[in-house]
Amino acid sequence: MRNSDYHYVIYPEFSDELFDDTVNKIKSNMPDWTVMELLFDWLDGDRVQRFEKDGKYIVVVNDFMVDALYIDADVELSCISDYFGRNPHYTMECRMYDTKRPQQAMCEIL
Repeated sequence: MRNSDYHYVIYPEFSDELFDDTVNKIKSNMPDWTVMELLFDWLDGDRVQRFEKDGKYIVVVNDFMVDALYIDADVELSCISDYFGRNPHYTMECRMYDTKRPQQAMCEIL
């Protein structure tokens, strides 16, 4: 993956449903960003959705091997981070996610 300014762990598990929800939330809140081709790994089901605007990127990754749903971005995503903080389906922990506390919701920016 590329070097990004912001890294958001959205959920500490592989989740197709939350991947779709996350991608749709970015599409609806950031309509001026170009949606790039969806990348799909047929071997393990990984999906990567990239968005681009003015040479900046937002990359949503549902990674089976890492067992996490995360976003790497060149921009701060305050327009959607409030949603993730309020939604009990999303789980995030600063710097490292903690699977012992799966209902704690917050945002991670490294």
